[in-house]
Amino acid sequence: MGGRGVRWPRSNGSSHHTGIGCNERYLVRIRKNLRQEEKGVIVMGCDIHGYVEYERRYLKGYSPWTSQQLSLPRSYTWFALLAGVRDEHGIQMFAPRGIPEDSCPEIRLFRYGLAVVPDDDFEAPYDDEIRYVPESSYQQWKNHSEELGTYGGDLRFVKEPDWHTPSWLNTEEVRLTVNAYQAMKSRDGYEVAPEIKALLAAMEQLPKARFVFWFDN
Repeated sequence: MGGRGVRWPRSNGSSHHTGIGCNERYLVRIRKNLRQEEKGVIVMGCDIHGYVEYERRYLKGYSPWTSQQLSLPRSYTWFALLAGVRDEHGIQMFAPRGIPEDSCPEIRLFRYGLAVVPDDDFEAPYDDEIRYVPESSYQQWKNHSEELGTYGGDLRFVKEPDWHTPSWLNTEEVRLTVNAYQAMKSRDGYEVAPEIKALLAAMEQLPKARFVFWFDN
């Protein structure tokens, strides 16, 4: 790391800028959502952001199964079972728990959070694995965010304001939600989406796995 802010070269020797704060459409979307929330308006459309982490043998702490976000369908029934999101029928099985304090940085910081950098450094090349926001943009919505901690000494992370209802479940708990969801689907002659079944199947093969997730409107 050098100069003002943080510069992380890519492994192939090239550099790429992956910040999102300078995207005006992104800032407009945040402002619109916050105004609607303040007025009590339900923003239509809700998606899940999910990752799996597990304890590797001989390594301390949790590691991500994959650094890529899982491709999971929009299912308000399953969302309701997981954490009470869009629960119109009182079927919630687990209360939201937040992001685990000991979650790996690849999930807790790099995916759930945004790295705040000085405006002068925002156009610098950064690591593709981390999303960035300039300080001036962060100041516009910091009251709707929270500090998540630092990484590498001086890289500061904050929660993206669009994210809500963070939580996590272990393998057995995910299995309970899938089974309950399947029971509901079976009544109508349908099956649970294969992506959700694949999530559970993967967790069953990983030691001490947990599904870390949150939502956005």
